[in-house]
Amino acid sequence: MTNNDRIFWIREFDKLHKEYGEFIRQKSVNMEIGEMSYTHDKVRKAYIHLKQAITNMFKFISRPNVPMNTNAIESFFGHLKDNLRIHRGLSFEHRIKFIK
Repeated sequence: MTNNDRIFWIREFDKLHKEYGEFIRQKSVNMEIGEMSYTHDKVRKAYIHLKQAITNMFKFISRPNVPMNTNAIESFFGHLKDNLRIHRGLSFEHRIKFIK
């Protein structure tokens, strides 16, 4: 991925907001609580999450020592979780020692 790809992605994200911004901000009455709430709350939360993450999303482009994804660490923690699952009878203190 290059800096041009980053610029393209951000521009496309901005286009998405221009096209669907009203949809994201749409509110309706929540009959359960009798108040206005966002109609498409999960879409809105996903949009806001991405918008806040943009500043850190492309750090790997300018810093080659930062990995492009988290696959390696997720694999490590998945292996650790599997081993903990095998030894699920450990007390909390023993689990901590096992992890260390």
